[in-house]
Amino acid sequence: QECSPAFFVLENVKMPDKYANAISRALGVNYICINSSLVSAQQRTRYYWTNIPNVATIQDKGIVIRDILSDVGPYRYWTQNQIYKMHKKQYRGALANRVENIDGKCRCLLANDGNLFRPKIWDSVGLRWLTPLEWERLQTIPDNYTHMLSRTQRYKQIGNAFTVDVIVHILQHMENTDAKR
Repeated sequence: QECSPAFFVLENVKMPDKYANAISRALGVNYICINSSLVSAQQRTRYYWTNIPNVATIQDKGIVIRDILSDVGPYRYWTQNQIYKMHKKQYRGALANRVENIDGKCRCLLANDGNLFRPKIWDSVGLRWLTPLEWERLQTIPDNYTHMLSRTQRYKQIGNAFTVDVIVHILQHMENTDAKR
């Protein structure tokens, strides 16, 4: 209300209706629920509030993890001994619960994902984490956009990011709108 923008977009995680409806009342617009899985290989359900009119449904591109994999080159794979030790520790099953099916969608990326819960895949060589480049692709960020950061910071920044193609979809609806509103 203070800055009276011509347009705005607010994004937040999926939440109970009472909170989402309170935000809707404060902003004067209803939220739109969009899952990034429509434009990427990642399950990432988010609520979006915008005063941009006529934001339509996104068409499903049918992208799966296999589509975003890169040639990882000399990447560190888990040894059989490491896999065995992981299963023996207190987190039994945590490893298995975070190995993604490359013909499906990846779970939502998180900014504070520790190594234990960072998504992993079995590829033709063995078990490995998804690389920062692959995380960028899951968020539809251009390849190597975060290359100047350390690996840890790349994972954090990408996990905190918007799914770019969802935002592009929303903003495209401004093209036929009078910006002076």
